[in-house]
Amino acid sequence: MKKFSKVIALCLAGVILLGGLVAGVATYQPPKVTLDNGTIYQNVKLTSTTTIVGFEEKVSGDVIVPEKINGKTVVKVDTGTNVKITKLTLSSSVKQVVANSTALKEFDVPTSNKHFKDVDGVLYSADGKLWYVTPLQKQALAIRLVRVAKLSANKVSKAQQNLSR
Repeated sequence: MKKFSKVIALCLAGVILLGGLVAGVATYQPPKVTLDNGTIYQNVKLTSTTTIVGFEEKVSGDVIVPEKINGKTVVKVDTGTNVKITKLTLSSSVKQVVANSTALKEFDVPTSNKHFKDVDGVLYSADGKLWYVTPLQKQALAIRLVRVAKLSANKVSKAQQNLSR
């Protein structure tokens, strides 16, 4: 009975160890790498693609997304929390965009990109049927314009009321 208990314990330990190894392999993420220009990227597991996962704070102004980084095609761009990027120019290979930069004013998309196009700096699907992202600076401008329009409408309404008295 003691031998049987030892065998069971060893088998159970093996299953636990093997399960931990499999779980470790399943959750492995390649490391994030920072280029000299401040671009932070991460290769996508088991593919020839990479994702830009952010930009260091030193990166500002106009940012041009490269077609490839170290031989791997860039398919996704995420500005991360960088607050200094004002213009994001996509490469033709980009298929996904996450833009959280509060300074972002516009997107620029080459006609060779089959997934997106820009209209006045706003990001749309290539066929123009889906709206994806309005840069935060354009959103702020739109909100201010709506407020001005409402104020103007209220003034006109009050002026008309005064005239009708």
